[in-house]
Amino acid sequence: MKREFYNAAMQGSMDAFQGMGQKIESILTPNNNTIIHVHLTNYTNKVSEAFVEVILRMCPALLSKTNKKGETILHIAARFGHHKIVQMLIDCAKDSSEYINGVRAEKILIRATNDMKDTALHEAARYGHPKVVEVLIKEEPDHSYFGRNVDDETPLYIAVERKSWDVVDTILDCSNSPKYNGPKGRTALHAAILHASEEKVLKLLRRNLSAAKEADENGWVPLHLAALCASSSMIGELLRYDTSTAYMRDREGRTALHLAALVGRLFAMKKILEHCPDCYEWVDVKGSNALHYMTEQSGSVFESSIEILQDAALSNMYNQKDNDGNTPLHHLARRATEWKTFDYHPLLKGIARDAPQKDISSYHSRVDSMAFNKYGQTAVDIALDAVPRQRAEENSMLRFLQLIGAELGGRVLDENLRPGEQEKRQEFAVDGGENVYKTYSKGVAATLSVVAILIATVTFTAGFTLPGGLFQDGEHKGSPILKYNAAFIAFIVTDSLSFVLSTSAVFALVMSSIVGKEEDEKVYLSMLVKCAILTMVAMVFMIISFGVAIYAVLDVSKGFGVVTLLIVLSFFFIAIILIWRAYVSIKRSKQSGYHGPHYSPNQGLERIRDIQLLRTI
Repeated sequence: MKREFYNAAMQGSMDAFQGMGQKIESILTPNNNTIIHVHLTNYTNKVSEAFVEVILRMCPALLSKTNKKGETILHIAARFGHHKIVQMLIDCAKDSSEYINGVRAEKILIRATNDMKDTALHEAARYGHPKVVEVLIKEEPDHSYFGRNVDDETPLYIAVERKSWDVVDTILDCSNSPKYNGPKGRTALHAAILHASEEKVLKLLRRNLSAAKEADENGWVPLHLAALCASSSMIGELLRYDTSTAYMRDREGRTALHLAALVGRLFAMKKILEHCPDCYEWVDVKGSNALHYMTEQSGSVFESSIEILQDAALSNMYNQKDNDGNTPLHHLARRATEWKTFDYHPLLKGIARDAPQKDISSYHSRVDSMAFNKYGQTAVDIALDAVPRQRAEENSMLRFLQLIGAELGGRVLDENLRPGEQEKRQEFAVDGGENVYKTYSKGVAATLSVVAILIATVTFTAGFTLPGGLFQDGEHKGSPILKYNAAFIAFIVTDSLSFVLSTSAVFALVMSSIVGKEEDEKVYLSMLVKCAILTMVAMVFMIISFGVAIYAVLDVSKGFGVVTLLIVLSFFFIAIILIWRAYVSIKRSKQSGYHGPHYSPNQGLERIRDIQLLRTI
């Protein structure tokens, strides 16, 4: 397109196109945009209806001509919100009185899709133009022609997701049967629950009650999403329209009650149980009930979850086992390494605290603290699978389990367990016990090895690049120039000590990786502690050797040498501050922690458990 034509099209000037007639159709941009396409995209100047009308009279073919993206001028007008021009374009199509395969020209224009399968209505909904939407729907109220685009979006879904409520209202009020479909199997009702107010959800429900049962690719109906993010009143309204949705399960067998329990939305659980008191009986594909899911939560959620657990109708859930025989207490125990001293789950709280038990003692008597799963494990066995052995005595979960009467099972495990069941039994515990401990130990060992090797390298190099240099000739050729200097002698001694200690630390790390790591964790931990001490002392001597080396070189300027030495030795002042702060933090943490009895396992059962593990793992 020539520059003068482009500028004239942008400005809506007719002069450049007078007398061209049908030749106007050949005036195109590289993307095959016509002069009307160009004119409608001009947002800096007022778009001229007269310009569009005159050009279409001169060249009617432009009405249906598309650019490289398959967009007609109606798509562009709808995108930019030119509702009067949209109406004019439709009227122009009507005036032609053309029929193509029995369909009027204006219908074909309105139903036309671009390469993304978007109609003009999709464009108007996407960019929030309710007046354009009203014009288009008035001319074509049948929404079957405004289906899904390549992203599986319908105009209504697009408007809801973008919170274009005026557009949503226009579509719902003016359409005969608007399409609710959206991507990933979701509907406009799903999107409304995620993004809308209760008013819009109710309006969508009233127009299409069946949408309440439409499930997405996860198997989630709108109530599943509401359980995760909606208000109590919105959940209540969804259930008032159709209580059967409370019993609908997703691909993993979870109901809305399961999801509410998983994220700790107790008000949602109460609302669901209020409308459907027996829906708690549903379990997921692993056999887990809602109480199994509640054990995933911590903190303040525990306090309010007491109300749920006090419901006598839910007493069957306390000891219900999943497919592996694990009760909710087993699931709670598997999180032993994540347990914080300020978190008290209602399954433990009544007995674990010194507070009066009148509110919750009624259900504690119904919790089977010695329930066994398929692998012969009690909750304590599960917790001990998660907690590193050397930390078991101070673990809060183990203390609380013991206080409510839970103990090691002591059952001899079946030697004929199917392949893989032993691994599954061990893996049930949340990673964070032995695995996290081993990961932490590996991280410490890696850090120590890097530091120790670095110190050894630096001190080794310093031993052959002596401060002050060497005599280059004479009877002392090759000898250190500062060999009689006291600071130089101190450098030689401290550098040698640092090299020996760091090399010893590296050797100890190598030995610890060969012996003790898998056989005896205590030996491995002891080796790590020794390596840490050797590395730190080597670091101290390295700092001293650097300081005295600088002092020896600056011997001719005593004052400057002393100042430099003090700067180097300020390392110790910084180190003391860091150590003190770490000590204070640890002390405060201990002071704010639990001061009750420690977990003390039954030694006989502990030995039986060790024997069982040796025989079966």
